[in-house]
Amino acid sequence: MRAHRTRIVSAIASVLIVASSAVAGATVAATPALAGTGSWGPAGAISTDSAVTVNWDESASPNAGDDTVLDRRDPSTVIAHTAGKTVADISSKLTKNYKAAFAADGDGRGLSMTVSQTNDLMAQGVTVSVSGARGGAAPGLADTEWLEVFQCWGAGGDADPRPERCQTGAGGSDVDAGGVNFRAFGRDPLRNGGDWDGLTSIPFQAVDGTTYGGVITGNPYFNRTTTNEFTRLRIGPAGTAERTFELQSTTESQGLGCGSRQGQASTDTCWLVAVPMLASNNDLGLGAAGGNPSALTPSLWAQRLQVKLAFQPIFASCGDGGQTLSVGSELLSPAVRGWSKGICNEKHVSLGYSKSADPQVRTAVAAGASTLGFTTQPIEAGGGPTAYAPTALSGVVFALNLDYRPCGRGNPDTAVERCGYPDRKTADAEIAKTGTPVRDVRLNARLVAKLLTQSYGIWMTAEVPTLLANAPWAQGFNGGSLFLDPEFQALNPQLRYMDFGRGSNERQLQTEILRSDAASAVWSWILGDAQARAFLDGCPDRFGAVVNPFYSTRTYAECASRATELERSAFAIRHATASPEDFNRSQAATYPPSDASYPTVLYAEEDAKPDPVNPDQTVPPGTLVDLLPKLADMESISRATLRANPPAGRWCASYTDDIKCTPPQWKSVQGLGQAVGERVVLSITDAADAARYLLPTALLCDGSDATPARCVGADTNSMTKAAGEFAKSSVDGVLQPAGKADYAGGAYPLTLPVYGVVNTQKLSSADAKPIADILEYAATSGQKPGTRPGQLAPGYAPLTAPLVAQAQATVAKLRALTDPVAAAPAAVPAAPTGPVGAVPTTVEVPTDGSSAAPTAPPMKQTSAALGKTAPTEIGFPQFGLATGLLAALAAGILSPVLGRRRKGGAA
Repeated sequence: MRAHRTRIVSAIASVLIVASSAVAGATVAATPALAGTGSWGPAGAISTDSAVTVNWDESASPNAGDDTVLDRRDPSTVIAHTAGKTVADISSKLTKNYKAAFAADGDGRGLSMTVSQTNDLMAQGVTVSVSGARGGAAPGLADTEWLEVFQCWGAGGDADPRPERCQTGAGGSDVDAGGVNFRAFGRDPLRNGGDWDGLTSIPFQAVDGTTYGGVITGNPYFNRTTTNEFTRLRIGPAGTAERTFELQSTTESQGLGCGSRQGQASTDTCWLVAVPMLASNNDLGLGAAGGNPSALTPSLWAQRLQVKLAFQPIFASCGDGGQTLSVGSELLSPAVRGWSKGICNEKHVSLGYSKSADPQVRTAVAAGASTLGFTTQPIEAGGGPTAYAPTALSGVVFALNLDYRPCGRGNPDTAVERCGYPDRKTADAEIAKTGTPVRDVRLNARLVAKLLTQSYGIWMTAEVPTLLANAPWAQGFNGGSLFLDPEFQALNPQLRYMDFGRGSNERQLQTEILRSDAASAVWSWILGDAQARAFLDGCPDRFGAVVNPFYSTRTYAECASRATELERSAFAIRHATASPEDFNRSQAATYPPSDASYPTVLYAEEDAKPDPVNPDQTVPPGTLVDLLPKLADMESISRATLRANPPAGRWCASYTDDIKCTPPQWKSVQGLGQAVGERVVLSITDAADAARYLLPTALLCDGSDATPARCVGADTNSMTKAAGEFAKSSVDGVLQPAGKADYAGGAYPLTLPVYGVVNTQKLSSADAKPIADILEYAATSGQKPGTRPGQLAPGYAPLTAPLVAQAQATVAKLRALTDPVAAAPAAVPAAPTGPVGAVPTTVEVPTDGSSAAPTAPPMKQTSAALGKTAPTEIGFPQFGLATGLLAALAAGILSPVLGRRRKGGAA
């Protein structure tokens, strides 16, 4: 590729997902069924053309490949690490048990496993579906059959995975500590005489060749917090199971190294392995000390199903030419990740990308620190000459990881009487769904407003005892749970038999620290809904729920006749709270938040207390920012939602058990994921990252209290409809979402247009060309949906024809740019006659040939002029938010700097 001067480019985009099937209690806009490679939707499923099905009896779907299906059950097949022993040497009792449970019978029934995507992989979710087993245990009973599922690394020429290369044995969140096998050896006779003979545990060999031979404790490559294994994918009575598996790339697991990365031990070939397990295996002594055996034990390893995985390279280079750096919003990160290779191959342009806060992107472009940025909002007036080109249709979604927990699942015989089922048949049908993912949740703007304002209170635990004393009302405010809210229950009758508790994750949405246009869209949607706006102003909903008094605007505009009564109650709660000394109770909230995506009001805190190890020192107060931390960005949120391990605030010191900090501090910690079957995580993210991790997302419904409610989910169809209703903004060529949501028309209300914006002032033709190439690719080849590199990633909708035409017109203007005419050298002037310190003027010739007014020469650039801002306290005066943003100057890279914030506000 031709070398060209490095320029800074920025980017943003995002998308939405929401369900689209009619359910009782709501009218849902119709959406076509998933079809074709890369199709996506609110159910959290994606169809691809690289899905593979394998059977325990060795047959497979046509695209599985010869190296995926081997004749492992042939008696002559040699088993690794056994000194040449074969399948024929496996215990006849074990072989008989496995054939009875998993082999195909006369009706063709037999264990099979489908993996939803096997090519062009990265860190993402894939669906693992199992069927055809001879039935497992009903909910509440001891497991009889399950699968241990895990990821292994491989080399390009390998026909089989190697057991020592597999990341398993640490224990997933689907078992308690007693169910973890720790890769321990039992009494498997096949290992006698082999190279593993005498070992007490199975070693792990990392992709760099290093072998760790100890038990899991101290393993530098993976542990129970970081592993992605399924220790127990439970097979139900119908012989089926399904769960989303988190694939890890080199970035997430250096031990596996899946996805080649320059300068680092890594590979493009990895494996997904599933070993069927039987409770009867324990009777054969395969586990250590009578415990659960490892799936890597030779006799069990021979029973495996395996699927080869092809990962995309990470940070692949594009020739030796210069690189066009980009700085942009997180909303476009998933698209740029896919487009980079296509732009390289088709346009011979090397695109680098670093995501940043959306306001910083616009500031950088307006100031000329970046020539190209991508944003959903136009640059404010005075930002200099700019051109806009649509690049993507994106948006915001409310993602969930929610396991179905029907009432009566532990005692079905009494379920009808205790749970309100109309009959035993209905009870059994609901109980049979225990642990399955909930994919059909509906939310409206007022319910989201409740979640964002702590209007279900906060969860008090034994670790923060004084927080409960300081805010005694907060534990059960408005019922203490979204799911116990009558408004939610009326909108979601399909969940009427579900057991709900009052835990911390049923009260809040996981949100990001990074400033984003996604957050602006959420607040615009909330404030555009009359019922949600009234709620924030202090007015109750039809069931009597009111906003957390510390988040109220206190105007009571929509319920003026009750203003005195409502304010008296809110005042009593505010003054019953032992707030920090410098907290200003008289300050009302305002919306939308001006400087924070999702602010946290610091109305209560955990008291300071003596350090348990150093009594002469003090553990400082834990603020609500410390105790309820946010994640960095929406990509992090999506992964944490799949893993069901949202962050928690912990006191961290040199003496704390699982984490160490010097100096001591309150720290955001992501620990072991919630137990499978009990997972509850709700989050705000972008649709592309939700689709990447196969997260179900909520349908959004109108807030009119109408029955049935009108609801719409985000997918290609609903986002395209929303794009057709975009309205003009204050800047020519830039559209914005319609002011009123069109639920009845099936338009998703949080759809966002993403524009490439170019600062054309002093832009040379040489620098304009790679920018034009990037924008042209984004609007043409980059709009083809799919999961392959270069295609439009799931979670985006292709641009409409008018938007493509606008992009092409902007590209044509950039290609037509001519270089400015250099001014003739001026004569050396005589000594200045003006006042001391006066600045002489210079004249620049504009590209259109017209005369130009004299301008002052460039002043010395400050950090602000270069797009660098120091961390400052942001949000409402009494709000705290852990955010600060830096713009890297020389490299042109904007990156978030996250720090713990102090309390704001006056006493």
